Amino acid sequence: MALRKKVEDLEADIKASNEKYQKLLQNTTMQSMAKMNQEVSFNSGPKVAGMQARSVDIQLVGAQSVGKTSLLEAYTKEFDPPQLAKIQTDKQNTGNFLGRYQIQFQSDSSDSASASSSNVKINFLDCSGNPRAQQHIKEYFTRALWVFVIYDICSLESYASAKELLKQAHAAGCRVLFFGNKYSLEQGGQAAVDIMMAKDTAASVGALAVEGSELKEAIRMVAKDIQSEHQALPATKGS
Repeated sequence: MALRKKVEDLEADIKASNEKYQKLLQNTTMQSMAKMNQEVSFNSGPKVAGMQARSVDIQLVGAQSVGKTSLLEAYTKEFDPPQLAKIQTDKQNTGNFLGRYQIQFQSDSSDSASASSSNVKINFLDCSGNPRAQQHIKEYFTRALWVFVIYDICSLESYASAKELLKQAHAAGCRVLFFGNKYSLEQGGQAAVDIMMAKDTAASVGALAVEGSELKEAIRMVAKDIQSEHQALPATKGS
């Protein structure tokens, strides 16, 4: 019962912060993104030369132990199981700082816009949170269309790291999604991050803000945008 109350309280906080977040978006170039349950297609961050050459669709970054690979593994297990073995093999290789995967997007919605994006193969770059690899990982921001910056809702340390990565990805011209992983909370952890503050931080650089224990909703939100990029650059995407 205590865990249920904790989750209910957090959900109430998220609802309140969502309302504030929608108001903030009205004053940015993201007005078309105001409804967070719809797919998005927009340019977040400064425009930089070479944007059209970005070959990574979604780059996953964040501190160690925030659940990046586990989130991707769970999504792959549900929607593209044949790719799961490669992720699991790479996961066992502690010296591997980067994991490259091409994973099928599948809509679980009857929404026609989602269905139109259901044949997209998304190019993921799963990046280690190892401090030794951070400079190398940041260099990939210039190759990524979207960067998912992930933090643990129960860890202020991971949130502090995520805020810095958020700024750096935005400065590199990426479209950014700020993702608060709720897995630890749902396992009985204590929420440490102020969700409203996190959404304000995301809005300050024109990024999307999402909280959850699964990636599929966040991926659904950007799938149509990625598909548009694939159609515009068929020779460079997926290579």
